[in-house]
Amino acid sequence: MSQQSTFAYCDIPGFEGYRVGGDGSVWTRWTRRHKGKRGGYWAPDGEWRLLASSPDKAGRPCVSIKPTNGDHQTIRTCKLVLLAFVGPCPPGMEACHENGDPADNRIENLSWGTHTDNMADRIRHGRYTRGSAHFNAKLTEADVVLMRQLRAEGMSFRKLAERFGISSSTVLDIIQRKWWKHI
Repeated sequence: MSQQSTFAYCDIPGFEGYRVGGDGSVWTRWTRRHKGKRGGYWAPDGEWRLLASSPDKAGRPCVSIKPTNGDHQTIRTCKLVLLAFVGPCPPGMEACHENGDPADNRIENLSWGTHTDNMADRIRHGRYTRGSAHFNAKLTEADVVLMRQLRAEGMSFRKLAERFGISSSTVLDIIQRKWWKHI
C-alpha cells in the first residue's frame, strides 16, 4: 500500500481482511495457504494488494468480496467506501455521487442520500434521459405544449388522444403533469 500512501484507509466493517482507500480503491490481505493437490485454504494474513474492479450494467465499479460470515458478494465500490468511512447505509438511503460521475468513488464525492436526491443529481448533471430523448418517447416537447394548450381551449381527452396517437389515460397523465413534468 505504500504506493497509495497519500490517502486514508479504513477497514470495511463486516469484511475481515478488506479495506478501502479514500480514493475509492479496495484492498485485500486474503492469501491462499498450502497450495497443493488438496487446494489449500484462504487466510487474511498476507500483504495488502489492490483488488480489480469491474463495472456493473450501469458502469459503476464493483468488486467481489467475502463477508466475515458468508459467501462472496459483488458489491458496488461506492457502498464499501461509505460503509467504511461514514457508516452503514441508513434505511431508505442510497449512495449518491456529488459530481454525477458513478465511477468516481473518492470519499469526498460520496454521501448517503435518498433516491429523490439521487434522481435530482442525475437531472442536474445531465445523466437522466427524459422527454423526447427517451428511447420510448412517442411525443416531443412541442407536442406536449400544444396538447396542454388545446386542452386548455376545451378539446376533449378523446380527441387529443386521437390527434397524438396515444391513449386517453396518457393524455390525462400529461395534462395533470404526472408525466412530462419538466415541460
